[in-house]
Amino acid sequence: MFLIVGLLLRQLKYGKLEKTQFFAVIALYVFVSIVFGSTVFTRTSGKRMYELIPFWSWRKVIFEHDFMLLEENLLNMHLFVPIGGLLELCLKRIKWKQAASIGLGISVVIELSQLILCRGWFEWDDMIHNTLGCVCGYLIVKKLYVLKRKMADY
Repeated sequence: MFLIVGLLLRQLKYGKLEKTQFFAVIALYVFVSIVFGSTVFTRTSGKRMYELIPFWSWRKVIFEHDFMLLEENLLNMHLFVPIGGLLELCLKRIKWKQAASIGLGISVVIELSQLILCRGWFEWDDMIHNTLGCVCGYLIVKKLYVLKRKMADY
């Protein structure tokens, strides 16, 4: 963490990084660390569990009216909204596909860690929901930037 802060401060000092980007990178690092810790390391080790059928959870929501699973799906999306928003703040001019790729990458690391360490379920649905949440967060912050520019023009 200290190395990252040191490198960021150096970039800030030489004008290669804005203050907003500096704090966004720190916030992103802290947030991803908390997400990773809470989804992998706070769980007890058990047996290896996985669900390899994509959209299985939505089938249960639609056909079996499993609203607890609907809530879980929505919470998985919400979990990654801040990551997408912070990516837009960290990396100016990032495209939504890049934000989706980074969100998917983070989610894959979490899911593989859960599978390898036997700490939770490995699910394609979680990766899909996390990626969607990341894109939503990116789009929200992108839209706020557009609104901010329009307000400044008045």
